[in-house]
Amino acid sequence: TRARSLALGVERKAPAEAESLDQSAFGLFAMGDSGVASAADAREAGELFEYTIKMPVSIPRQNSAMLPIVNQEIAGEKLSVYTRRSHPKHPLHAFLLENTSGLHLMQGPVTIFDGNTYAGDAKLPDVKAGEKRLVAYALDMGVEVLSEGKPNPVQTVSFRIGKGVLWHKVRQTDERVYTVRNKDHKDRTLLIEHPFAQGWKLVEPKEPFERTADLLRFKLPVAAGKEAALTVRMENLVDQSVALSEVGLDAISVYLRSAEMTPAVAEALKKVSALRTELDDAARQRGQREKEVKEATDEQARVRENLKTLQQNSDPYQRQLKKFDDLETQIEQLRAEVATLRRSEEQKRQALSDYLSNLTVGE
Repeated sequence: TRARSLALGVERKAPAEAESLDQSAFGLFAMGDSGVASAADAREAGELFEYTIKMPVSIPRQNSAMLPIVNQEIAGEKLSVYTRRSHPKHPLHAFLLENTSGLHLMQGPVTIFDGNTYAGDAKLPDVKAGEKRLVAYALDMGVEVLSEGKPNPVQTVSFRIGKGVLWHKVRQTDERVYTVRNKDHKDRTLLIEHPFAQGWKLVEPKEPFERTADLLRFKLPVAAGKEAALTVRMENLVDQSVALSEVGLDAISVYLRSAEMTPAVAEALKKVSALRTELDDAARQRGQREKEVKEATDEQARVRENLKTLQQNSDPYQRQLKKFDDLETQIEQLRAEVATLRRSEEQKRQALSDYLSNLTVGE
């Protein structure tokens, strides 16, 4: 960590002589090695801070003055910060400020100097004594970053059944590789900001340099003219569910082939599969009989229309009349079978429902 010089000042027009100055309006960072002690004291004034100049100052009416309140060395480090949402290719020059001045530094615009050279402008947030803040001020064209996401399949971790609902825990993986190329003749320290959401666990690297509410920051040194890479891997465990009363036999077969399934859960699913097979067979038979009823009914209607066109004492009429009677007998038999199959289907549906309502395995 290198020491940097910080100068903060105030500017205000004086409507009267010797007026107190208490508003921070301007600042600059000079990344050099010189500095003097603080020229002011700070104290809380409600939600604001008041700076009291240690030496009396008089300002003529209708004039203004720039007065230093802090001019001393503080801890800090020059970095390059990469954030995809800010720029997909280049990082930003930044200064990691640690407020070792002992004063509360109020927010406001700052001008950054690297040595004796102007480096850029930024906005300084409120910084309490002892706090750290990252201040970005210019695009770093000497460094290029390639950010690539790596596809990873969703992996099933475990299965359990609760009251007829199959729960399977799956592992989601987010992997991204940051490849950094330093084209400059100076070494760089890159601070990579990676988005972070609740529920996700960092797997690689083990620990970040810094955490915020929605970001993980990783430090990556990159030598001049060289490349370096950082892989960030995160995992998230999610519970997914499906009602076994609605899942198909093909889906159950897929679940049964999973290596993560315990014998107890597998046995329960096989029982569900057997009950579903019986239910589906009953439904298929009932549907087939209902189809036959419709076909016989349609044929009977056609025969009825033919009878209207034939003489009652003719042979064709007698043949059609016999066919009509045979169809009537067939329709009655089929409807009786449909009723029986419907009752059997309902019994099998109830048996499956009763089994599922009490089925809890692996919890």
